[in-house]
Amino acid sequence: MTDSITVMNNLSSRIIPGSIEDTVEYYDTISLFDGPSTSFKALLLANLEKLGESAIKWGVERSGKSRSYINHLLRIGRVIIDTEDKVFEILRDFSYDKYLELLTLPKKNIPKFVLSRGKKLIKMTRDELRKEIYDILGKEPKVKNDKYQPDMFEAIDAFLEVDDSKLDNLYMDERFNGSTVSKYYKSGMILVENVVNYLNVRGGNPEVIATAEQQLRAQADKLAEIRERMTLKEVS
Repeated sequence: MTDSITVMNNLSSRIIPGSIEDTVEYYDTISLFDGPSTSFKALLLANLEKLGESAIKWGVERSGKSRSYINHLLRIGRVIIDTEDKVFEILRDFSYDKYLELLTLPKKNIPKFVLSRGKKLIKMTRDELRKEIYDILGKEPKVKNDKYQPDMFEAIDAFLEVDDSKLDNLYMDERFNGSTVSKYYKSGMILVENVVNYLNVRGGNPEVIATAEQQLRAQADKLAEIRERMTLKEVS
């Protein structure tokens, strides 16, 4: 077993394990530390993907984090795993939030942007980095919204993991409009249908498509049940 200091030093120099087993060991080790763990976890997820592992599925199961978070980590890893050393040295200590801003740029343009700004990027706040990027894109920075808004992956997770008992409790609560539940389900179904269509067009993983389609059928049955209950409730 590799000691934690060696693991941290290796990852700081982008020395990455050559096997899935060692990569998993490294990931578990750095999960115990703060600091530049975003870059290191991202590197290891991208390495798992290169080694043939289903990185997003593995990351969600291993960390307990959302699919959205793991997907973003993997996108970060794909940027930094093969980039030149000067770029990695600048990005190594980036926070997760700052990486999210960087990912608004096309992947192929990120190294050029990083090198053009150099080490001053390290000290930039997320807002300063956003402004710098939006200047390049010729856009106005979006007004910060403190209201939480889930992205597509989190929305899909929520839809696929609906707790029927909680949904039933909401429906039976007199303060809750039953038709709203129906709208939520219908919206979720439309969302997943679009994802399935996208995956089919892009040649997505057949297992993922099959799972989504199975969930669609189950949720269609649930939607029909909700509508039936609404009808019975209105009659009564």
